[in-house]
Amino acid sequence: MKKSPKLDTLTSRPNLDYSKAAHGKYFDRMQRGTNIILLAPDFVATFPDSQSANEALRSL
Repeated sequence: MKKSPKLDTLTSRPNLDYSKAAHGKYFDRMQRGTNIILLAPDFVATFPDSQSANEALRSL
């Protein structure tokens, strides 16, 4: 069985028109609707993952 030739991913994609795209279209919605909390970089050593941060917060 012959292998089909691999297509170059950049040339095989259809041309996309970004002329009507809006920068930051959903930014405000994401700010209101997410529950992500950003910690300062110095907390990374103390809380390397979500589980350790959650355990510390639950102990308060």
